[in-house]
Amino acid sequence: MGADAPPPTRQIAEAILLDSARRNKLFAFARSRFGIGSDDAQDLLQETALELLRHRGYVRSPDGFVFAVFRARCARFIQRSRLRRQMFPGGSDDAEGCDPSLPDGVDRQFALREALDEISASCRRLLAAYY
Repeated sequence: MGADAPPPTRQIAEAILLDSARRNKLFAFARSRFGIGSDDAQDLLQETALELLRHRGYVRSPDGFVFAVFRARCARFIQRSRLRRQMFPGGSDDAEGCDPSLPDGVDRQFALREALDEISASCRRLLAAYY
């Protein structure tokens, strides 16, 4: 490898996922800055590592890249959560929110959304990719 060659991103991505000190710093950042739980932060970190692998030829500073992408993913995660709460106020506890005048398809969509909200983010992504 020459002096200007990009770093071996696969090794860096694996190191980030396996290095508990780095992971814990990122998880602590997600928790303190955004209030994101450890399971969701783990999913976001895995997505960040995949993004690092996708951009392997362009990344010169992997640590800075990982933090920037992880921070952006955390922010988008919170935005989607807020949007979901605005669209479905009361969440799954709002049984009175079902309007009997709505078509059956809408009730099925609500039931599906509630079911998807109860499974982990990685399972949701797997289902979305499959279907």
